[in-house]
Amino acid sequence: MNVRDGAERNGQVRLSINVVSILAAMPIASGQNAASVAEASGSYLTVEYDSLVEMVLSIYFPTLPVGVIVGGTAYPTKREALTMECADPGGKRRRSGMIASFALVLEICTTATVATGTFTRSHQKYAGGERAVLCKL
Repeated sequence: MNVRDGAERNGQVRLSINVVSILAAMPIASGQNAASVAEASGSYLTVEYDSLVEMVLSIYFPTLPVGVIVGGTAYPTKREALTMECADPGGKRRRSGMIASFALVLEICTTATVATGTFTRSHQKYAGGERAVLCKL
């Protein structure tokens, strides 16, 4: 059993840090409805080592609603973004793959910044100053 399976079986809602940012950004950038962010945010970041002792990271979404209605926006740039991603057959799978890929990259980056302490420092510097809450592992 891996971490994801164990987390799901124990009722853990999610095992990720920052996928919501991507889940909200992708539909907004292409003029789609971002209302499904909450139901898709329950993802699991899994870190495993294979027999060669190489780290393998993956992200699992039990549910990932994806909108691909090209006529869903009146703004030309948003329509163009959606058309580039999924106007042809197979577009829904490609769009969901893009969302998952971007989410995985953001999870890796965010986890690394939390682990090294730079997440808190950058928020103190650019956002809340000394008011930012320190987060240490």
